[in-house]
Amino acid sequence: MLKKLFIHEWTETCKLPALGLFSFAILTGIAALYYHFFPALTPEVEIHVGNLLLFIAYSFLAAALSLLILIYLGIRFYKNMYTDEGYLMHTLPVPAWMHLVSKMCNGMLWTYITGIVTTVTVLPVTALALPKIGYLSPGEFAELKEAFSMLFGDNLWELLFYFIPYTLVSGLFAVLQLYAAVCLGQLFGKHKVFSSVICYLGLHALVSAVSSIFMVPALTGIIITKVPDSAVSAPTLVYPLLMDAVFLCGFFASLVLSVACFVLCHYLLKRNLNLD
Repeated sequence: MLKKLFIHEWTETCKLPALGLFSFAILTGIAALYYHFFPALTPEVEIHVGNLLLFIAYSFLAAALSLLILIYLGIRFYKNMYTDEGYLMHTLPVPAWMHLVSKMCNGMLWTYITGIVTTVTVLPVTALALPKIGYLSPGEFAELKEAFSMLFGDNLWELLFYFIPYTLVSGLFAVLQLYAAVCLGQLFGKHKVFSSVICYLGLHALVSAVSSIFMVPALTGIIITKVPDSAVSAPTLVYPLLMDAVFLCGFFASLVLSVACFVLCHYLLKRNLNLD
């Protein structure tokens, strides 16, 4: 039954996100062609304002697309669980956790697809756009590479080892946090949609504040315990360790918070259901 719920959820939600991603892919192709054929800048041009504004607009659209797809998933969850559709969905002979898991898996999948598509499309456009926004000499390219190595280290496989699990769990938490906000909003007697938005903003602010409180001591402990005194002033040694700590702390924090949001959603759907 869980498989049928997931297939139903996927077929009901796939059209708009797919259309949005396809449209963004076309826009990416246009942007890539524009930057590819734009004349190379000369050393006398420090920055091309028009190209910079176009790249900012393109980056904003990439971020907006991810946000809009997440909002769409939240609206879908609300309509399917708490409006007229909810009266039908909750009469199905399946427990509340199956409803939640099917929507969670669908939301996670679309979050990952969106992340992969935007990453694969934005990176080439960024590589093409940077030399056309401002003149970059070969020495400046070397400085960019050195800055990247300083921040993330030279081992790409180690970076992926941390980044991929962190991204997967972060996507899970983003979806469950949204669903938890929708469930909390239904506890209010009036203005449930507005209450859900306020609950989401409140949860986001609370998570950010708590994460900051725990992150600072963790990073400080990394520096004190793992970085030799003679290397504190060497960024190439300190920054990779700090990035590892950020990924690890973020992974476990997102995992714990995802479990908490799932338990909260399940409890409210099972014990405190309040349909419109």
